Amino acid sequence: CRGMFLLSTLGQYTISTSDAVPRPPIEPTLLLGAATRAFLSRTLGDHMVLQAAPQKAVVWGATTPGAVVTTTFDGVNRTATADLNGTWRQQLPPTPASSLQSHLLLFASSSGETAK
Repeated sequence: CRGMFLLSTLGQYTISTSDAVPRPPIEPTLLLGAATRAFLSRTLGDHMVLQAAPQKAVVWGATTPGAVVTTTFDGVNRTATADLNGTWRQQLPPTPASSLQSHLLLFASSSGETAK
């Protein structure tokens, strides 16, 4: 999976009951920006369960195109660079399954976004 995006379309239309000359409707505008894209995918969050070894869990999100995203997992840093669409993706190391162990996962982007 390359990532998940929430896209919204906003339209502005004129409705008139007068005898004025009708105007063509204004086309809806597709907005892609900070308000519609998540730095950290909305499928990831507190108390989430990651894939256990031998699989590598994957985390992803969106930021400024070309930004470097640093993922810190249990104190080890890894970096990924956002593609031309701003999508970034990072594989975490294989981690054994355990109900007794918790992990700290931090995210930071060179464009200023953070998450944990």
